[in-house]
Amino acid sequence: MRNVKDKYISDVLKLLSAPRSKKREIARDLQEAFASASEHGETSEQVIERLGNSDAFARSLSAELGIPYGKRRTLNLALGILLLVIGSILIAAYLIISAATGIPNSNVGIIGGADGPTQIYLSPSDGIDGTAVILALGIIFILLSVAFLIFYIKKRR
Repeated sequence: MRNVKDKYISDVLKLLSAPRSKKREIARDLQEAFASASEHGETSEQVIERLGNSDAFARSLSAELGIPYGKRRTLNLALGILLLVIGSILIAAYLIISAATGIPNSNVGIIGGADGPTQIYLSPSDGIDGTAVILALGIIFILLSVAFLIFYIKKRR
């Protein structure tokens, strides 16, 4: 079981939305504060009473150091995963539509063969292929999700 000091430090760090390196620095400073107080005969409970509860201390530290308070960075991870899922669904829809129609592109030869080289080609009247749009959107969503996930990983360091 963790002692009171370690639990306090852990709680403070959980409440701050800071890069891992900054959290290590804060943890080291708190460890030093507790060690110094211990050398002067102060207990961990007395130090915590002096600093305030973990929430109050984290808020004051956030304001003092300009560190965001709370769990804001998880939004980037959630957004990255959501975009990845949407992109995957769009690409899967493209593949399913293409397989169901059996049409690899918008031009289809329907007449010709035995009597000669006569062919009629059908194309969309507006010139836009819906399956290509779905594929393009799927790729865009996946690229955006990768960008958000890279941003999230870099911020964690």
